[in-house]
Amino acid sequence: MERRRDTPSVHPHLKQVLKKYQTSAMTTLNGPSSVIESGHVTTAASPLVSGEDDDKPVEAASVTSLPFAPFVAGSDPGSQREEVVFEGKSIPCFTVGGEKRLCLYSIFTSVLRDFSLSQINQTCDDLRIFCSQCNPAQLRELKDCGILPASAPSCGLITRTDAERLCSVLLRSAPPRLPSDFKTRPFGFKVYHLCFGKAKGICYLDWYDSPEARCIECIDCLGLMSPEHFVSHVCRRRENRTVHWGYDSSHWRSYILLADDQERCDKLQVHLDDFKNRFDPEVKPQNLHKRKQEEPGRDLTATTVHGRRQDVGASFRVVLDLTLPGYSCMLV
Repeated sequence: MERRRDTPSVHPHLKQVLKKYQTSAMTTLNGPSSVIESGHVTTAASPLVSGEDDDKPVEAASVTSLPFAPFVAGSDPGSQREEVVFEGKSIPCFTVGGEKRLCLYSIFTSVLRDFSLSQINQTCDDLRIFCSQCNPAQLRELKDCGILPASAPSCGLITRTDAERLCSVLLRSAPPRLPSDFKTRPFGFKVYHLCFGKAKGICYLDWYDSPEARCIECIDCLGLMSPEHFVSHVCRRRENRTVHWGYDSSHWRSYILLADDQERCDKLQVHLDDFKNRFDPEVKPQNLHKRKQEEPGRDLTATTVHGRRQDVGASFRVVLDLTLPGYSCMLV
C-alpha cells in the first residue's frame, strides 16, 4: 500500500512575511529586480511565494540553478552636501547608506595636514580602511562650493567611523602619561569600552572638570585621555578585520561601561552616572541641582584603586533614558 505524502503546511503569517520581503527586495540596490531584468539568472523552480494562490505551499528555489555573484552595492544618489565638525574642523560630507561620508581632501588638508600621504596610506592599509569615490553629482557639489579645485578629476569619501579610527591612530597613538613620580591620585574606578576592540581604564571623577579634561587613564599604556578620545583608544587586539559602522565619539556616554571586577559596583555605578551627566547638554542644570538636594548625607565607603584604599563619597544620580547610538560591527 502506497503511503500518502502530506504537503507541509505553511503558517499564513510566514507567507505574508515572505511576500513582503520579496516585494521590498525588488526595489533595493542591486536587488532581485536588477538581476532578473538583466536575464542572467534563470531558475526551473517555482517562485518563493506565489502571488496567485496563497494556499499553495511555499517551494524552495533550486540552489544549483543560481550562479554565484558577489554583492556590490550601487552608488547612493544622495548629493546633498552637509557640514560636520570633526576633530575641531568643519568637514563637508554626504549621507550615504545611513552614515555620513566625509570629504577626504578636506581631512587631509586640515586635520591630517602634518602627515604625509604615505603615512596616511600605510595606516589605512593597516586598519583595512577602504574609501569610495564620490559620484559626479557629489563631485560637482564640492567644486561649486569651492572645496575642490575645478580641475579635480575625483575625490574620495570616507565614513565617519573609519575617519575616527584613522585619526585616533595618527593623532593619538601615544597619549601623554602622568609623571613617574606622581603618586597621589584621586578616587577612581575601572571602566572599559568595546569600540574597535577593547580598552580598560581608570576613571578619575575629580579630574573631569571640563568636557576635554584628561580624566581616564588606560590600564595598559597608562596614557591619560578625555572620555571622547578614550572610546576610540585600543592598545592591543585592534579589530582590523571587522566592518565598523555608525560610530561617533561624541556618543561616548553610551560606549563607556563599568567594569564588574571591583567591589561595590552598585555604588560605583552611581559615580559613573554622575560622571556621564556632567557637561551633558541633554541634562538640565536645574534637574541636577534638584536631584542633589534630594540625596541624603554623604555615605562614605571604601574602594581599592591601584592597590590603595580610599574613601568614596556617595554622589547624586540622575537616571536618563539614553538611546544607544547605532554603532555596530560585523566580522569579515
